[in-house]
Formats: sequence, C-alpha cells, structure tokens
Amino acid sequence: MTEGIPNHFEVIRSLPHGHVMAILETIKKLGLDKIISEKSSRIRNLVVAMISDSATLSGQIEKVRKGWGIENVVWVSDRGILTNSKIKELT
Repeated sequence: MTEGIPNHFEVIRSLPHGHVMAILETIKKLGLDKIISEKSSRIRNLVVAMISDSATLSGQIEKVRKGWGIENVVWVSDRGILTNSKIKELT
C-alpha cells in the first residue's frame, strides 16, 4: 500500500454488481466476449471491462455530481474510455 498508511485490509475478491453486472451479462448474452476472443483470457477480460467502464461512465459521474453537490469534474482515464463523443456527452 501507500507509505505511511497501515496495511490493515486486503481486497481478496471484488465481484461486479448492479449496472456493471447488467452490462457484463448483456455482453455475454450478445456473444461479444466470444467475438473478442474464443478463449477466456486476461486480455479478453480487460477488453470487456473497458467496454463496461465506458458504458457506465456518464451515469457514475452524474451520481457523484449530484450526491456530493459537485459542479465541475476533472476525469483522468485510460485511453479509449474518454472518446470524443463521451467528452461531448459529459460537457
């Protein structure tokens, strides 16, 4: 962990839930994961996760804005998550 912060907790497993789970299940039902790669792999899982992140981004930012009364948000992300259309949608 970060220096100076005691390591009291360890995340052993984190499961998707809510809207993220709904998107992941839809990806599976459509067979999009199989189109990405027939074989289950770390790379396929990362691509599916990036699709899910992109699909849920706007809703999560809105939830943070409303819940905390925040007017302006600075978002830093991996390439591909913030596309031009997503930036227009968020501004």
